[in-house]
Amino acid sequence: MSAKDETAAEAGSVAKAEHPESASPETFPGTSSSKDESVPLVEEKKSYGSFVGSSIKRASLRMHHSLEMIKVALCVEFCGTMIYTVIVGCTFATLSTPMWGATAQSGGLMVMSFVFARISGAHFNPAISLSAVLVGDLSSAKLWMYWAVQLLGGLAGGGFVRLAASPNVLEIRSRDPFTWYDAVELELLFTTLLCFVFLNCVSSKRNNPKSSPNRFSALAIGFVIVAAGYSAGGVSGALLNPVVSLGLGITSGKPVLFSFVFAAAELLAAFLAVGLFKIVRPEEEIETTDEFETDFDAYVSTTAARLSAEAVGTFVLMLTLGVNLLVGSRATPFSVASALMVMIYSLANVSGAHFNPAVTAAAVLCGRCKMTSNEWLQYMAAQTAGATLGGLYTGFLNSSAQSANSPVVLTKGDGFEMWQAALVEMLFTALLAYVLLVASLPLKLGTSKPHPLFGLIIASCVTAGGFAVGGVSGGVFNPALCFGIVMHTIVHRVTGVASSWNAFPTYVTAELVGGMLAAGLFSITHATRQCIESRRGSLLSRRGSQASQTPEDVPETANVTSESRAPEHLP
Repeated sequence: MSAKDETAAEAGSVAKAEHPESASPETFPGTSSSKDESVPLVEEKKSYGSFVGSSIKRASLRMHHSLEMIKVALCVEFCGTMIYTVIVGCTFATLSTPMWGATAQSGGLMVMSFVFARISGAHFNPAISLSAVLVGDLSSAKLWMYWAVQLLGGLAGGGFVRLAASPNVLEIRSRDPFTWYDAVELELLFTTLLCFVFLNCVSSKRNNPKSSPNRFSALAIGFVIVAAGYSAGGVSGALLNPVVSLGLGITSGKPVLFSFVFAAAELLAAFLAVGLFKIVRPEEEIETTDEFETDFDAYVSTTAARLSAEAVGTFVLMLTLGVNLLVGSRATPFSVASALMVMIYSLANVSGAHFNPAVTAAAVLCGRCKMTSNEWLQYMAAQTAGATLGGLYTGFLNSSAQSANSPVVLTKGDGFEMWQAALVEMLFTALLAYVLLVASLPLKLGTSKPHPLFGLIIASCVTAGGFAVGGVSGGVFNPALCFGIVMHTIVHRVTGVASSWNAFPTYVTAELVGGMLAAGLFSITHATRQCIESRRGSLLSRRGSQASQTPEDVPETANVTSESRAPEHLP
């Protein structure tokens, strides 16, 4: 062997020593010529066995964790249902001032919804659990477990009330002078409202995305009880919960027939709520992905969904107003404001949640809402249709209720002139419309989410105005509700009471003028912000179109100059 060959052989041996992976195939594990062939095979079997074992262990841990979470959720549902049943039963049995009962029930439900929402969903109600199953938010296997613990919670709560407040326990029945079917209808309608608000504020992937949950769901759910309690509470008790009806009825020692009738109506409400939910939010049928969830802010509801939302919201307002007036409630402004608030939280990102032709007029005139004249008319028609349906329904309620309480009529207060009623209607309609325009603005430029309390802020205008000037004009502040009251008086006429038609033109004119004043004031106070939003939007749009072009497609004039960058530096 030559010196050259020896040098090459030495270099090769060194390379093999330094880099064993470059050795000849005979030295690789698993080859036929390997001397230690059995060793890697044993190691491979051990690694496969350890992989299977670790997979089984992980699956077992996941199953154990899921079972523990289910146990905790069921415990929470039992405790929450029991506590809520106790609150409802005791407010009827022990309160010396019954008018605060609905507020107490609302506060209890709101607190538990806030505290327990992330553990069990904070249903505490078989109707809500059923509606969650129908929209795919809860598995059918869990439904039966939820129903079982909710029923046990209702019975335990009813037993506690019987023990603590006997003999002043609640009898489940209609309140005089209303009939049993009036009570069942209102339980059905307001339980539908409760489930509908839950679906929109909790189950909706658009209104409550996982990546950015809303902060108002507990508030909205709790204030449904205020809206229902001061209206339907005078007819049926406004229980709105099958296990509360059964728990209080079975343990009361009094006739229980209507407990089962109420419970059946309240369960039926879940189907109605899901139907309405799918009408106003067809986008919820789309299979969501993480990428699509981020695009919900840019989603625009269909015209049919927007008009349906406006009609549903205005119907709820008229229903709440009409029943409050029928039962002679002293908290009518508070109840109607609560109904407005929960519908704003439920439907604001569907239609804008106007529910009022004067508000729609203000939004269009100031430029906050881009609508054609045809769309404007469609909005007003949907709002009027919802109020008409609500007025007709409340007019058909037990006719003896009108003689028992103050008549439902659109007119000035005793001792006041019509021009005074028109004046206060104009002022507070302008306040309502202006506050809605301001409160619905995004918290920050470039975002779409308003302040979490925007619904409460808007509804507070109705509370303030209703209590302040309700004795002067009735505190309507809504042309659609004025028409609903007219429809109510046509169906439910009282001898000696002037027709509401006499006051209708004056009220509607004053309220529409109030909407125009709100638009003018908003244009003055927020002109700078609107300009910034408009210019920033056009800049972002222009940058997006330039970014989508290839370098060779961008013309020389597309360079951003200092003048085109001006909106970035505006305050």
